[in-house]
Amino acid sequence: MKELDTDCGNTLNILRTVVFLVSLIAGSSAVYYYYIVETNSIEEQWGVHCSKYSDPSERSNCMILSVKLISEFKDLLRINILIAFAVPILFFGGLFVYKRLANKSKDCCRT
Repeated sequence: MKELDTDCGNTLNILRTVVFLVSLIAGSSAVYYYYIVETNSIEEQWGVHCSKYSDPSERSNCMILSVKLISEFKDLLRINILIAFAVPILFFGGLFVYKRLANKSKDCCRT
């Protein structure tokens, strides 16, 4: 029975580590893309793209859609960054609580 508990514990630690690493990679890419969006003049680039339309209504629709697209992209990146910070915090918090409970159960058994 002890071997089964150890195998389950090892599998859980491997899964936690994989989730932790994936969240770090996703978070770092989200931070990078958010930095790119904020520092570059993407609105100006869309303006150059939208100026190719000769019809004023098409040009204005293109600009409206580009602004909406950029704002939605920024919102998605913010959510991704929040998740990328929350997962490691939960990971380390769960690890801390697990270690505390393990230490308390060992202390209770000592007489």
